[in-house]
Amino acid sequence: MKKHLKYIDGTSDKFWQIEAQGIQFTVTYGKNGTSGTSQTKTFSTEAECLKMAEKLVAEKIKKGYSESGEVVVDSTSKAGKAKTAIQEITAEYDQLIKEKRMEALLPFLQEKVKGNVTEFKKHLKKCKKYWCDYADLTNEPQFRKGKQYNWGRRGDEIQSKIINLTAMAVVDKTEINAFDGIASYLEAMTTDAIIKELIFWAKPNWIAEYLLNLVKRNEWASISYYTLRYLEQEKLIAFHAELYAISLAQYNEYQVKDSAQNFIKKLAQDALALQRDVPLLFEYETAINNVYFRTNNDQPYNQFKLWHVALLQFVNDGNLKRATVIENGLLIQTKEWNNGIKTFFKKVVEEMKPTTEELIANQNVIFTFLQNAYAPIITFGVDLCKTIFEDKKFKTNDFLEWLEPLFYREDAKGSIKKLLPMLEKISKTNSKTSTKIAHLVCHVFVIPDLTLQERTVKTLLKTANKKDKTIKEKLSEYVGQMQGSVKMQLADFLGNEADENAVFEVEKYHYQPEKVNKLVSEVHLPTDWNEILFQFGKFINNEGILDAEILMHSLVLQQHLFPADYQKQLEPYDKQLKKTYFSCAAKEFVKGYLIEKIMKLNQKANMNFSSHNHVKTMHFYKSILACIEEKILMKSTLPLLSFPTHEPHWVAPKTLLERLIAYQNTNESMDYNDLSLAISRMPLEQVEAATPLLSQLEPELKNLFEFCFGLHKEIKIPKEGLLNKLFQKAGGETMQSKNTALWAVAAQTFYPNDYFEAFDKTTLAGIPFAGNPFHSPINFVEKANEWVDYQTKEKMRHTWMELAVELPGFKKLPNHLLYSLDCYFVGENSWYHFLYGEDSVYYWNDLMPQNKEPLAVKLLLSACVNTSSGSDILTAFLHLANRSDFEFSHYCSAVFACCFFMDKKNVRLLASEVMYQKIESQTFPIEQMSGVFAYLISNNYGVFGRFSDAVLSIKDSSPLHNQALFLLLDGVLSNWILGEKLPTNFKKFIENYYDLSTKLNQKPSEKAKQFLVPFQENTSLKKLVGLLIK
Repeated sequence: MKKHLKYIDGTSDKFWQIEAQGIQFTVTYGKNGTSGTSQTKTFSTEAECLKMAEKLVAEKIKKGYSESGEVVVDSTSKAGKAKTAIQEITAEYDQLIKEKRMEALLPFLQEKVKGNVTEFKKHLKKCKKYWCDYADLTNEPQFRKGKQYNWGRRGDEIQSKIINLTAMAVVDKTEINAFDGIASYLEAMTTDAIIKELIFWAKPNWIAEYLLNLVKRNEWASISYYTLRYLEQEKLIAFHAELYAISLAQYNEYQVKDSAQNFIKKLAQDALALQRDVPLLFEYETAINNVYFRTNNDQPYNQFKLWHVALLQFVNDGNLKRATVIENGLLIQTKEWNNGIKTFFKKVVEEMKPTTEELIANQNVIFTFLQNAYAPIITFGVDLCKTIFEDKKFKTNDFLEWLEPLFYREDAKGSIKKLLPMLEKISKTNSKTSTKIAHLVCHVFVIPDLTLQERTVKTLLKTANKKDKTIKEKLSEYVGQMQGSVKMQLADFLGNEADENAVFEVEKYHYQPEKVNKLVSEVHLPTDWNEILFQFGKFINNEGILDAEILMHSLVLQQHLFPADYQKQLEPYDKQLKKTYFSCAAKEFVKGYLIEKIMKLNQKANMNFSSHNHVKTMHFYKSILACIEEKILMKSTLPLLSFPTHEPHWVAPKTLLERLIAYQNTNESMDYNDLSLAISRMPLEQVEAATPLLSQLEPELKNLFEFCFGLHKEIKIPKEGLLNKLFQKAGGETMQSKNTALWAVAAQTFYPNDYFEAFDKTTLAGIPFAGNPFHSPINFVEKANEWVDYQTKEKMRHTWMELAVELPGFKKLPNHLLYSLDCYFVGENSWYHFLYGEDSVYYWNDLMPQNKEPLAVKLLLSACVNTSSGSDILTAFLHLANRSDFEFSHYCSAVFACCFFMDKKNVRLLASEVMYQKIESQTFPIEQMSGVFAYLISNNYGVFGRFSDAVLSIKDSSPLHNQALFLLLDGVLSNWILGEKLPTNFKKFIENYYDLSTKLNQKPSEKAKQFLVPFQENTSLKKLVGLLIK
């Protein structure tokens, strides 16, 4: 006997099988499509076994199991009847949705759902998912609406309405958030009889709580104020202060279909709103500052702020007490609310023009503004104090107690400048306060602002006692921060510390690029299987290319360490690799290759890796993977020529020659891509150990490496015949062109600044970085965007400048001509040719570590076209720049300079830190970099204030840094070509230049003086300029 039964409904999909043979039967059960779980039972006789098997089958059939899977329930059982009833109810509901019978919904809920709510809610969720959720409708064209794309909802507006209204009637507050449009149905109660009747019948008890969560969670969601009043009137909700405040503030003309002016009039005649609800606007944080209206279509949409107009009108009409608005408007400045709300109430108070009496009544609140974290509130507080500080009721001592922290605040310089004259007057009228005031203003010298410090000196001289030891102690703390001649002006207070000759110790800065040993830390392959496993994790998590190459060489040279079950042990890494995305295309290629090899180590891998990123240097790495694949298949015991011998990417000269000799002796062919990469990674260190091996190389290689080692500088390439040139122009590669490209890579690696005429006679002539230096100028081109203003119908045009480097058009090149692969004009599809992610920069550098100029050109065009471009790749570049072997070559200097102008603050801060480190090691080329900075400034590359703040951040770090910074600023001024107007923060820049000049006792260069001469007539600069050029 054998029976196979199934049970398939909306929630279950399972089977049950019994097979009786002799005195035992086996029961198997589980989900359809699986092998299930088996149990075997043995009996004493065959008849007893068969009887028990038939009994079990009968029980399963009674429960609804059948051979077809259709659930068949015994209608005589109570459970069966209930199940049949709910099936009939859900079927009727499904039909109601399909037929869009809105009018039948309430009778259905009243008659059918009561007593079946729990089961019905489960079905309702399925209906929502089917009708209301977005789905792929490619194979269901009957649900596609008009020209809708393949994705959309199956249900239309009416069907969604039926489902959501059903939810309002049956689900609780924990489940209603999954359904949409609830607020809109509440808004429609006064106009839609069906909705009104259903909600009055259901009387959900969660409406207020749901609405509050909705408007707090979603700033775009709202419920109109008078809808809430209606719900409250009908006892569907209770009054909820925060909900009413948010709703009242967020008036929406389009939602209510009435103008803002009418809303204000309606409120003005609504006693309950004015007495109970409008005051709530001062108690709860709302979007009161973002509600606008206009009185005609010719005005911009934000012509008037609704509540600015309303509050002032209510005050003028006597509907709101003037004192209430002023008091609460001031108190709001002290709350931890959005600054936009604070500014809104600040403007309301300002327009009310409070009297001295009204402000005196709130002076304790105003004093707290002076320690606010938001600088505009400090300014507001100072402005208010300025109008009342001479009043007899003004609490001068309390005012002074609140002031001290303010004098440390660089972001409040404007407020401090306003305060100083006030403090002088207070001191004059109340001499008892003079000492306190003098002690307070001493702290201003912590702020690096020459004008402010000089103004503070005047206040100090008027209020301080020169014999006051406390003042001397305080001022002594800030001597190092005093700018210009401030220290000399305070000589009577400082005594010997203000000695005119007591300038900073001067330590001369001399640019001394250092030679760095690169062959320091040797690379070792894993020694056991656990280390190989660990290497997979390092590849996934680490930057750079070394971990990938160690891992791949383990596949080539260390297969003897792989256990028999290596595939099973590598499964977790296989899954992790498949789930991980690398922004670097080259690392993605390595990932794809590793996934292939994990499952079939010694079988040929599918090498057809693709990427949306078209950077050829990234795709170059596919050729290295091909070399690895070839070695695995031919069971080679030799590493790649380019496999690093020292971290992070270096190949020792001696080891490279030993590898070349081994290849010759074993007749293993050398790959040009591999050899080209090895040459680019080979530093000229320990050359004396490698030189004796040159004689064992074939003549062509011997000549090449003698050139690399500096034994001669003759390019020994046989002349190209006409056939070779024609073949290469047709897109093919000849041995001649391959060898020429190899020599070009060697020339760019070891002689990047030398010019070799030999390459002019080859097909590489004119190719950037193909053997000879490439110095296309950095230009700025004007870009424009045009559009039509939808209000005025006028044609608008916005222009801006972009950095550009002119490159030649695309030309097919040998793949191993490393430095030239991406130096061509990419046209309109430039996004495909950008570098993405920090790893891309590190990978590129690992391929060409000794000449970063091609990388710098790519970065200029990927991340420096304007100051809002990619920050991640610039961050990676700055980390490279911080390495001891970095050289400030032509384009590298330009990229480094651009980092000081970037929008992203983290890039500017990191650039400053790198400059600090380079100055400390005296490896920062001041003269060269000042010229690049000046060129960018002259062409309005970015916001000057960003550059100024970034370079000045290293000021006063040490005498050496001050000396270097002075030379840098002097060089910038000497090379600056001034435009039509001075940039913002120029005065601050000159103040710091003057301060350094004073501290170091150094004079500006003649070129810098010539630049400054025209500013002798400038009102704000003439004093500073006069001091500098005298």
